[in-house]
Amino acid sequence: MRKLVVTVGLLLVLLLVLVVLDVVAKGFVEARVEDEFRNGGRIQVDEADFAIDSFPFLFRMAAFGEVSATLHLGGIEERGVSIDAFDLEVDGMVFDRVSAFNGDVRVSDLDQATTSISLSEGTIGDLVGVPVDISADGTVTAGEVTAQAAMEGGELVLTGDAIGRVAVPIRLARFLPCDPEVTVAEELVTMTCVTDELPPVVNRVLGEAGARLRG
Repeated sequence: MRKLVVTVGLLLVLLLVLVVLDVVAKGFVEARVEDEFRNGGRIQVDEADFAIDSFPFLFRMAAFGEVSATLHLGGIEERGVSIDAFDLEVDGMVFDRVSAFNGDVRVSDLDQATTSISLSEGTIGDLVGVPVDISADGTVTAGEVTAQAAMEGGELVLTGDAIGRVAVPIRLARFLPCDPEVTVAEELVTMTCVTDELPPVVNRVLGEAGARLRG
């Protein structure tokens, strides 16, 4: 009986050690990616949160080199244009395992990515040069007249009888490498799409991936 208790105890200690190692390794990779976004000089952001959702992380990395992860960037300044938030959810993201643990996190493939950007009414107003208000029911007003927010020809545009057609001057393809859907909610316009490649703005940190690599 005593041997059984000792054996179970040792197994529990070993399991605890493995869990701690897993948490530490996952935290190291997450912190490395966040640091690249905050301090790498490739893009200016106020917030960077990268989270690996897969568990156990070390086993999945050792067996498959593949995980699921989420990325949130806030307060983005990209080539003189402000963006309130960028969010990315990636499934089947394949890391180069050796590079990842050496502090150089590189993605070599992925299954699917859901990417979105959000613009506040203040940001849109600054970009188009007229005051913009978005009410709780999603009604958009620009220059105190009702307008519609929609995608046209790869651009986010505001249209209305009094303002005509006003394009929001953002290079959306850098954040959304696919045709996005537009959602209007209280104080925000959010554009979301699903793709099999990382957006170019993320590739500047994580490296080439998805369809471009396979092609």
